Amino acid sequence: MATRGIGSRKFMQKKFTELK
Repeated sequence: MATRGIGSRKFMQKKFTELK
């Protein structure tokens, strides 16, 4: 779950940056 959490966070950050 730790690795999955990190991956999800990176993915969300990338999507958030694209949205900005």
